[in-house]
Amino acid sequence: MFKVAKERKFLMWTFFMITSLQMPQYALTTGIDLLHEKIFPAHSLTTIQTVILLPSLLVAVFGVLAALLTRYHKISKRNSVLFGLMLFALTGILPIFIHTEFWQVVLFSIMLGTGEGFLIPIAVSVMFDNFEEKERQFISGLQFSFVAAGCIFLGIVGGLLIRMIWYGGYILLLLAVPILIMAFFSIPNDKKNMPSKQETVKPRKSTKLHKDVYYYSALAFIFLMFYTVTNSNLSSHLAEANLGDSAVTGYANAVMMTGGILAGIGFGRISKIFKDQIITLSFVLLFVGFTILNLFQNYLIADFIAVFIIGVTMSMIIPQCMFDVSKRVDQTNSATATMLFSSIAPGVGGFLSSIVFTNLTMWLGGDSTQFRYQFVGFISLAFAVFIFFNTRRRTKIMAASPEN
Repeated sequence: MFKVAKERKFLMWTFFMITSLQMPQYALTTGIDLLHEKIFPAHSLTTIQTVILLPSLLVAVFGVLAALLTRYHKISKRNSVLFGLMLFALTGILPIFIHTEFWQVVLFSIMLGTGEGFLIPIAVSVMFDNFEEKERQFISGLQFSFVAAGCIFLGIVGGLLIRMIWYGGYILLLLAVPILIMAFFSIPNDKKNMPSKQETVKPRKSTKLHKDVYYYSALAFIFLMFYTVTNSNLSSHLAEANLGDSAVTGYANAVMMTGGILAGIGFGRISKIFKDQIITLSFVLLFVGFTILNLFQNYLIADFIAVFIIGVTMSMIIPQCMFDVSKRVDQTNSATATMLFSSIAPGVGGFLSSIVFTNLTMWLGGDSTQFRYQFVGFISLAFAVFIFFNTRRRTKIMAASPEN
């Protein structure tokens, strides 16, 4: 197994711990059905889904802000990460004291989205800046095993806590406190490279983003639109079949993330075999998983198999895209690239998922989650065909023009 240099191991583990909280919605989406049916019944399912997934949109907005602030030396990358972690921790504290009104859920989502925007893309940028190429490939694959492990913990424990108190998922974000301490001591202090107040503040001359950064960001956008349909509808899907409450949904999320862990561990080998066609494979597996959810809704074991397959896709497509992006950036544009790839693309994709697919499928096929899953499954299969041929075309172009 490839090893990271000893002096960078603490930073690597801090990065892994940060990514374990990268998808806090897994602690929250298990309670969507409960929020809709019992806590805030006056609000529609689409409204509940949209508010819970609002951080996915805000992470794009504040990711842009964080990238601009770091580029113009208004804030260091280190302080951006620390600020994001502090907002996570605060989002874990406030619900203990205020949790009776729907506007408070909106407030929590705003805080969470702001924190994610300042935290996730800049943390990835720090990783790009401080590790060598082989280390980045190793970390990119293993990172998503930690993302998945974090989601398992958040999903199971969040589901159990939500069974007792509906805002229990938010309380789990207090886990950001020890990670904040790790980040404080491990992330290099780049503030010393910032100009003094007496100096004229100008942006660093940034290398133009490679066109492939936009391509892989577009793939992340599309994938997260499809992938998010899974957990935003899972609690309702299982409830329709009388298979359980938020706790069972938490277990299902854990199974899904187990698939992500295994795929993340084996990412290096899979990537060497399939290269960019691993992206095609991911969309095919989405189709398979959604189809099983449709055809075998009433069988819990089948639902678990389906979400396991879907979970595998996250740890294949995103690490591959991230590694490809990392090879096309430098320290002058890494924050901008990761803002686009890690914030805007997946954030907007995840946010628009419910708005587009829930409303569209309700108009076409009613409230059925079976129809919703299969509908998105067929679209995933269509994208798989397109990406297969487009990847072959791109491979031929790059072979003919190595500089691209």
